[in-house]
Amino acid sequence: MSGSPEGGRGTPLRAMIVDDEPIVGRRLRPVLEKLGFEVEVFEDSTLALARFSEAGFDIVVSDVRMKGLDGVALLEQVRTRSPRCKVILITGYPSPEVAAEAMAMGAFECLAKPFKTDHLRRIVERATASLRERADVLP
Repeated sequence: MSGSPEGGRGTPLRAMIVDDEPIVGRRLRPVLEKLGFEVEVFEDSTLALARFSEAGFDIVVSDVRMKGLDGVALLEQVRTRSPRCKVILITGYPSPEVAAEAMAMGAFECLAKPFKTDHLRRIVERATASLRERADVLP
């Protein structure tokens, strides 16, 4: 992907990373920033949802298992507030049942930890292309 991903009217796309393990945010933030995203990182999913409601984001990368609001519940809340938002769930405890539930609820992708950051980069690039396609068909 060349240049920065853009939302409407040339503004950079915004990404949110939500994981209760600080190392995950520190590891993933540079990947998304290198792609040109404005990135915010949260360790508390409830605070992340409050910020999402305030600012809106184009892509959310969230852990599934977290204290308080888990990733599947966060997915549901995000998709209710912004059906356009692409949510990528990551988990250290992959299961076909959770993946199927998440995909049925509108997750863009589910990714098992550990994963290579290049794999996440490719998923984010696909999500960005999907956002652009939808923007092309909207009035």
